[in-house]
Amino acid sequence: MRNIAPLFLCVFVTFSSWSQVGIGTTNPQATLDVNGTFRVQMRQSDELQAVKVVGVTEDGVYLDLEMDDNIFIKDNVLSVRERTMDVGDIPVISAPAVHNMNMILFPGGANRNKTVIKIVTLTATDIDLTGLNVLTGFATPMDAHGLVVWLYPTTGDVTLKHEDLLSFPQNRFRLPDNNDVDVRQYEMIRLMYDGEMQRWVRMGTRY
Repeated sequence: MRNIAPLFLCVFVTFSSWSQVGIGTTNPQATLDVNGTFRVQMRQSDELQAVKVVGVTEDGVYLDLEMDDNIFIKDNVLSVRERTMDVGDIPVISAPAVHNMNMILFPGGANRNKTVIKIVTLTATDIDLTGLNVLTGFATPMDAHGLVVWLYPTTGDVTLKHEDLLSFPQNRFRLPDNNDVDVRQYEMIRLMYDGEMQRWVRMGTRY
């Protein structure tokens, strides 16, 4: 008996280490197979940092997801680096000033979901731009709230005019320090529409 007991214990431990455990099922299909609900209590700690993203299949199987190079985790926040931008264009009549310019960004418009809008004048010339139209295609200015666009002049310089009266109030620019902003040919500037203020505002510096 002194020789049989250790052998029995060894076999039992070996078998248990390779067995599958089922909760709510008598036919487990994984190392731990849970058929039902379960709860995971989160532990809040600034010292814990996520390094992977986990996905769940229709059958409830958890999988490690591979992340592309433009997706990263920092401080437990999943972020994306933009690699490409959709580019649209607007032909503009060559004139000293353009008012209420329609970029056709509204739902169903030719430039819907375009991130960059090339400003192309019919002849190479500089222009003053007094406003971007949000009155056409949007039911209210709030429908354009948060809309972001890059302006990219390719045939000349563009000067954005601060609160110019020649454009409708909802289409005007509200620029830093109440000053006009010059965007040189082949440079870009990023703007966002503030539907609450009903103005276009500049985001950061031009590139």
